[in-house]
Amino acid sequence: MRLFIAMLASLLAACPPAPLETHTDDSVTVEEPSPITWDECSAALGEHACDFTFQDQAGNDWSLYDQYGSIIVLDFSVMWCGPCQSAANQVAAHVSKYADDDVIWVTVLLQDMTGGSVSLDDVQNWQNTYAIPNESPILQGDNSIVDSTGQIGYPVMSYPTIVVIDREMVMYQGLHGWSQEVVEGWIDELLLLDAEANSG
Repeated sequence: MRLFIAMLASLLAACPPAPLETHTDDSVTVEEPSPITWDECSAALGEHACDFTFQDQAGNDWSLYDQYGSIIVLDFSVMWCGPCQSAANQVAAHVSKYADDDVIWVTVLLQDMTGGSVSLDDVQNWQNTYAIPNESPILQGDNSIVDSTGQIGYPVMSYPTIVVIDREMVMYQGLHGWSQEVVEGWIDELLLLDAEANSG
């Protein structure tokens, strides 16, 4: 009996346990599955475009696959090329025309004025010279993205090379050279397909 009383006394003299903390978190985040489900890519029409990441005119990383769901115009240009400069002159009008359609014009500069590497100053100068809006990325590209076969890169064989990618990240059309009418015709075709799909 004495032993029981001694044990009871020692228990009463001990510190009580701290109350258990309970957390209720109503902000459970469920991540959406990635829409990027394919394993292979190429620069062939009808195939999924290959991803790439370059820095833009703000010095931020810009990745192609982050734009899934948008129509994308890729403009592979070099700074010394006259037709590339002509295309650059039309970017602001393009951005304005398709402002409500989630169409992105992306300039990937591959060479500076001397054929060398493209710097942040170069892409900023390109933006200022041609009054390109901030929502139109200008990237510090390089020839690592180019492959004449189209298997491990984009088949840029003349400047500019324009590629239009649909909302599913599929290569829709491509053009070596510059024609505003042709490029806008392709965009309009994709927008028409969108409208038909949404009405059906």
